[in-house]
Amino acid sequence: MSRFITFFIFAISAAIFASPIYENFGYWGQMDWDQFTMWNAVPYRTIMEYGQFPLWNPYVNGGNVMLAHPHSPILSPFYVFVLIFGPIAGLKIQIPVHLFIGLYGMFFLGKQFDLGRLARYFSAFVFMFCSMFVLHLTEGHTEWFSMAFVPWYVAFFLKSLDDKKYVFGGIMSLALILLNGSVDVFNIMLVFMGIFAIFKAIKNREVRALKMISVIWLGTFLLCSAKLLPMLEFLSEFPRTTEENSAVPVSALYHIFLDTDQEVLDMMNWEETRKMGLDYDWHEYGAYIGWIPLLLGLYGFVVYFGHLWPLIGTGIVMFIIGMGSGSILNLWYVLHQLPFFDSLTVPSRFMLGFVFVIAIVSGKVFQSIESFIRQKDQSSKSRFKLGWLIYVLLTIVIVDLYESNSGVFSNAFVIKPKVLQENTYFAQRYQYVNLYGKRLSNSSLYPLFLANSGVLDAYEVTQVKQGEVRRVTESDYRGEYYLDRPQGEITLVDFTPNRVTLDVNLKEPNLVVLNQNFHKGWKVRAADQSLKAVASEGLVSAFVPAGSYRLDLYYRPDSFVVGVIISLGFILFSAGMIITGRWRFV
Repeated sequence: MSRFITFFIFAISAAIFASPIYENFGYWGQMDWDQFTMWNAVPYRTIMEYGQFPLWNPYVNGGNVMLAHPHSPILSPFYVFVLIFGPIAGLKIQIPVHLFIGLYGMFFLGKQFDLGRLARYFSAFVFMFCSMFVLHLTEGHTEWFSMAFVPWYVAFFLKSLDDKKYVFGGIMSLALILLNGSVDVFNIMLVFMGIFAIFKAIKNREVRALKMISVIWLGTFLLCSAKLLPMLEFLSEFPRTTEENSAVPVSALYHIFLDTDQEVLDMMNWEETRKMGLDYDWHEYGAYIGWIPLLLGLYGFVVYFGHLWPLIGTGIVMFIIGMGSGSILNLWYVLHQLPFFDSLTVPSRFMLGFVFVIAIVSGKVFQSIESFIRQKDQSSKSRFKLGWLIYVLLTIVIVDLYESNSGVFSNAFVIKPKVLQENTYFAQRYQYVNLYGKRLSNSSLYPLFLANSGVLDAYEVTQVKQGEVRRVTESDYRGEYYLDRPQGEITLVDFTPNRVTLDVNLKEPNLVVLNQNFHKGWKVRAADQSLKAVASEGLVSAFVPAGSYRLDLYYRPDSFVVGVIISLGFILFSAGMIITGRWRFV
């Protein structure tokens, strides 16, 4: 019964906290929502309309990877909401769903720190109702859905230290972070758990913590190979290295953790945040938790340091990293020198680890206050009991978090849908289009996608090398598929995001060209014969023989095939471990 009550409380709380998104439910999201909606919409069309697995995206910048894209969420089990309700509604529905998962995850984690029931509620609300989640989602960063799996990841790691059967829960939790398209949260938690495991090993004077976290990391790699191998191959070929050196000045910390005007701060433009000494918009910094949780947490840092120093020490390290070059000890610079971590931007995102620790430690202090009050009540002969004060304190914190942070969601979905006329066939039609202006959206990829059109200068975080892709309005445009020499005929049979099928009639060998970027995952098949895909001016091309036959140009990287085999093998292995009782969730 108590579990049902907890489910009910968190479900209602998540629905109420996210309630501003229900207003104008059909409206589109501002700023980066367009980009993230696009990354969900292309796979949706590929699966639902064409019945294919989404590996390629022809709609952006002349063609880019889809599954291998770091922010692609298509292997996440939560992508089912998009498949059922479509990209717009499916993503919005996931907001309260992930809020609920995160709330219950923190409640579940509280047991590992011997928190009582009310203290677990306290920690749960402090973490998930922090403005960090709502600000990133309002900006459109759906990758921050993965914040909900952070407590589950930590909880199963801690449980695995007592019983290795729970290591599979850690694997699944970390896999959900990655498969949700959240490279940032994934990397943040790699650093967090790496430091935490080292500290735990030192405290316990044994290497078990290092063994368990290594098993979790290895298991996650094997489970997610279908996603990871293509993604790592792609990022190693087209690295996104940055010279990131931003800072969080000490003067901004009050606004980050304690300023109740998070909705107003979110509406500031870049020029105003620069006046505060910040290099990005407010969504990259806000982490409002309020005075009570912060003071309780910092007090707990001192009181419980001897007992919880691995956790508290990890939180302090994450805070220092999050300060970037604003810290005297610039750990961000050290981290940024490591492979793959050199592609990360915005060090303040690492404040996630600090807020997470504050939520747990403040819950410990809250529990000590509760114990003190209840002892006073038991020893007092007065009819007037003080136990109600602990409920008042909990209520004050929850209401404050709601009043300060929930309203930020009102800024999220403010764009009235603007649907362009849909074209009957796909073509690269636009160079650059923003239908709403930069103060409202960074791009207009989604409406162009709905119009069945490609755009060559699109807002994108990482990209394959662009070839000489041409638009329909350019004088040298030769079509979305054509022969290098005019001798012969080709006719379109079928066009899908992953595959183009042509009927070819040639009297002599020729070069067939597809008006999309070449990447080594492209393959060609003529009748029953495999041909080699090549790059001609950076475009997908193939030298084809004379004759009449059907020609398929399709994208399927070998890394994906190998990854699928590894993932399926690990799934079968995991099933066997669960059936035999060697692994478990609860």
